[in-house]
Amino acid sequence: MSLATRTPEIQIERTYGALLVGGFIGIAFSGIVTAQTFLYFSMYRLDAMRLKILVGFIWTIDLFHTAFVCATIWNYVIIHFGNTSYIDVIPSVLPVTIILTSFLTFPVHMFFVHRIYRLMKQNLFISVPIAVLAFLRVCSACVTSSEMLILKRFSVFIKEFRWVFTLGLSLSSTVDILITTTLCYNLETSRTGSSQLNRVINLLMLYTFENGLLTCIATIVSMVCWLTTPHDLIFMGIHFVISKLYANSLLVALNTRRQIRRGRPSLSGTFTQSVLPVLTPANFGGRGHRRNHSERVPPAEKSLKLQVNVAKTVEYDKTEVYEDTEAEAISSPDTAVHRPEFGEDVERAAPKE
Repeated sequence: MSLATRTPEIQIERTYGALLVGGFIGIAFSGIVTAQTFLYFSMYRLDAMRLKILVGFIWTIDLFHTAFVCATIWNYVIIHFGNTSYIDVIPSVLPVTIILTSFLTFPVHMFFVHRIYRLMKQNLFISVPIAVLAFLRVCSACVTSSEMLILKRFSVFIKEFRWVFTLGLSLSSTVDILITTTLCYNLETSRTGSSQLNRVINLLMLYTFENGLLTCIATIVSMVCWLTTPHDLIFMGIHFVISKLYANSLLVALNTRRQIRRGRPSLSGTFTQSVLPVLTPANFGGRGHRRNHSERVPPAEKSLKLQVNVAKTVEYDKTEVYEDTEAEAISSPDTAVHRPEFGEDVERAAPKE
């Protein structure tokens, strides 16, 4: 296919316009990733170092991805302004965005695979196949990027290696579906006769479904556009946003741990309200989450008697896989839950004036 036959068919809004809109949306989501990153480091200072390194890695890759997205748009819109035939050319910065997306997607997938591994009692028959599919998705992205750098033309790449990019998008959406359905299924089977615990499970399922749904929809839409209109660049504009959605899904999962714990049944039998984390001066001050818990407890709830048995204690443990419990989770006064021995009665009275 020659450029002369393809040039008259080019629609600016479906090529340059798609890249520009996708880049703008990606930059906006990158700002949300940065805000979520600073929120994480201010709220969970006592998390394990491996989690902090993971968040720092995700943030760094996202910044580089945003820079290469801007460089791609600059190359098309500014350097080659008015040259409609250049839309078939693959600039060297564009394949880098694809491989960076895979480098960001893989640790996010492995984070949720680790949750499945813990939730399913270290069941390798479920977690290992999902991890293998996630690794194959990275391999597909590496092949796609390398071939784009070599061929340098969309028309040639579509003719010879169209299946590679399709495979990568298919693997990514498949992993998202497997992770979401596995987590939701296990939570659904963990329901008991406790209405309070079931409300917590509903909250966990909602967060899990929302995190997996956005990334899966974006990947599927990009794949559909790639398969139906490969000569347009709508698929690439959507692909610019995919990595941002993955980064935000991980950071939201980490930053909502305290809100989910506050959504547990309280000692008084009430279900506390759960809200998403917000940027407040108290969060960045580092002491907002360490205020005396008694200040938030109404006087009527300070005196109560609670019968605790082993079955109820086991029920509370079902949600810990979603906390990624580290030193911070244990030391926080908001999450300190006394786990008594078998048959122990616990009585808490209001402090004497």
